[in-house]
Amino acid sequence: MADEDKPEYAVGFGKPPRRTRFCKGQSGNPKGRPRGAKNLATLMEKVLKEPVVISENGKRRRITKREALIKQLVNKAIAGDPRSIKLLFAELREIDDRLETDEGGIPLEVIRRIMARVDGEDA
Repeated sequence: MADEDKPEYAVGFGKPPRRTRFCKGQSGNPKGRPRGAKNLATLMEKVLKEPVVISENGKRRRITKREALIKQLVNKAIAGDPRSIKLLFAELREIDDRLETDEGGIPLEVIRRIMARVDGEDA
């Protein structure tokens, strides 16, 4: 038996033989994630920043898809769509929590009462 085949310690669970270990500077995942590969959040951000042309009060305007999405949500909520109302108030609550301010915000009790009414209408 050669010297390099003799383990200097007991080989077992969590202790692989030296010859099968990764060499210094060698990656365990050589192909890995390619450079510049985008994750879902990056792709979503890129798509939401794209411009879209809308017609508002007879005039054409360019706004981002994010703005168009928010406009649609608010318009549906104003029209009385219960799911849109629920989603809009959840977002407003989240924004208020992040800003941690009561100035200009909707009181939490009012939001709770409206949410309870919307929940009752969904059933």
